[in-house]
Amino acid sequence: MDQSLLKYSSSILLLMLFGLSSINGLSQEVIISPDIDIKLDKKYIVLGQKKENILLFRDQVKMQHIDVFDENLKYKYTREIVLNRPEPRIIAVVSHRNSASIVFSTIDKDSLVLSQHIINDLGEMQDTVVLGTYPKRRFKDNFKYSYSEDMNSLVVFNRGRESSLNLFMIDLNAHKITWESEIKSFEPEPEYKFKDMVVSNQQEIIMLYERWNNRAKARSHSLLLRHISEGMTKAYQAEISMPQYLSKDIHLTYDDVNEALLVIGLYTEANRSSALGYFYYSTPLSSMSTDGEIVYQSFDQLFVQTVNGKRRGVNNTLDYYFIKDVVFQQDGSFLWIGEMYKQYIRRTPSPYSRTSDGLSGFIDHYTEDIIVVSVDKSHTELWKNVIYKKQFSQDDDAVYSSYGLMKTPSRFQIVFNDEVKKNNTASSYSLDPIGNMVRKTVLNTEYENLRLRFEDAEQISNNSMLVVSETSGALNLVKITF
Repeated sequence: MDQSLLKYSSSILLLMLFGLSSINGLSQEVIISPDIDIKLDKKYIVLGQKKENILLFRDQVKMQHIDVFDENLKYKYTREIVLNRPEPRIIAVVSHRNSASIVFSTIDKDSLVLSQHIINDLGEMQDTVVLGTYPKRRFKDNFKYSYSEDMNSLVVFNRGRESSLNLFMIDLNAHKITWESEIKSFEPEPEYKFKDMVVSNQQEIIMLYERWNNRAKARSHSLLLRHISEGMTKAYQAEISMPQYLSKDIHLTYDDVNEALLVIGLYTEANRSSALGYFYYSTPLSSMSTDGEIVYQSFDQLFVQTVNGKRRGVNNTLDYYFIKDVVFQQDGSFLWIGEMYKQYIRRTPSPYSRTSDGLSGFIDHYTEDIIVVSVDKSHTELWKNVIYKKQFSQDDDAVYSSYGLMKTPSRFQIVFNDEVKKNNTASSYSLDPIGNMVRKTVLNTEYENLRLRFEDAEQISNNSMLVVSETSGALNLVKITF
């Protein structure tokens, strides 16, 4: 990076801020990088801390490079990325251990070549490895990808001819495809809608589909789980009936410690914006079957009143809530985190003001209270808690709203902007395993011109997180140590 792109490069701002209250009475350390000019960037990806360096990937369409910072976010240098292949198409940029990788495809006559470009902890090219070469006619669409929780395994997949699915499981650290499969006639019937996908640390793939999630055919409402692993030419599947309710929100997650999958969501009877409670289906992956039982847990009236307060009168539902995160415990219990989000379109956009998702401006975003629910492995609800917040923004895709999550064995922290504006404060709520909660102020951005994107924050140690601030074409990296 040219030094002219970094204002104030000779100084690093180190703030020692004391919260309103603190678990251990210690301050937070906040370090802010110099400004980074991103006006020409198509996208950027924070690759996190690699040994003594922090890496930032930047894509400027015709050129990609890595910006390297030290542990105190002082800019060190920039390394250009050269993929050494004609017309490469980047599939994924992934951080793993003390490296990062760019997985990409190229066309060589009638062949498609998959390659992995490895970047070391210095931000420099370590190697470019050809993972495999395949007939181009085998592939129909662009590649998609998903990766494991430990970030060591990446699956890239692509629809093939005649409804087949091409899968390539990559070990990012060994720089090789460990297994691949072409599953014939993979696509289910049209009434099955794809919902979610996970990759386990053991390189197992599970996909979730849902059928007839509507009032007209509610009696036939069901969930379909499909499991794919090494050596399979056909997906093992299990269908679980769910005729009592409709799902308002549904997710698939995987507990790598206990090797169990969890389907979890919010349920309703009719109004798709209102939740009566939550449901989940939990089973060891080895015993996934159609005999599984879905557990339903309604929201009790006291909890609904605690969450809603006086805002919604006698309403006995939670409206506009969505499940955002699931945190597994070592003993097989879990907790889930939900958040209220709604949007209003102020007026219909014109054909000249549309973006790739069909809408542009004129949208009000309301991202408000958070609920946390803990459930043990015997399906007993242990505790529930509410974190009150109000975030309002307009025409920004709500990128400065919501929260960031930090997890440690003894507690976790939820961090968010108190309001969405340049001059702002940020708060953290620390929760222990039994639901005790303490609030503290993380930092005050009144004089720093920061707009923090906590939802995209990356945890880089047990007590540190890396947050991006983006405003007026400038990017800052912000390291917060609790």
